[in-house]
Amino acid sequence: MTQMERKMSMHDFYNPKNDPAKAFDPAKPTALVVVIAALWCGPCGTETQTITGTASKPGYHDYWKDKGVMFMQTVYQNDAGDPAEFKDLDFWTKKYNVQFTSVIDPGAKFDAYFPTPGFPHALIVDLTTMKIAFA
Repeated sequence: MTQMERKMSMHDFYNPKNDPAKAFDPAKPTALVVVIAALWCGPCGTETQTITGTASKPGYHDYWKDKGVMFMQTVYQNDAGDPAEFKDLDFWTKKYNVQFTSVIDPGAKFDAYFPTPGFPHALIVDLTTMKIAFA
């Protein structure tokens, strides 16, 4: 497993404000927008393009990145509806010029946070408490 292909934990993003055991870092993000997509999902591509922007129009990532908001692209399934692999993530991030943290979720762990199936999904995590602020 390369550095580009490593396991991540949501704890990697934790930036506590009220935990005396851990120091709050004002330079680190305080919110994480998790965008969940599938390669077969047309609206997912549209949403990703809105976040990443185009040559003529900056995306949400450009607007929010210096305001304490971090984005994470999560690719869930490939074109056949099978669990995503790193090659699928590589395809997606190149196609949409994703310049922020990108992961695969082949075990569909994020499904637990959504009441109904469907794509695209997004959730916002308050990184100071690790609570979901929006799903």
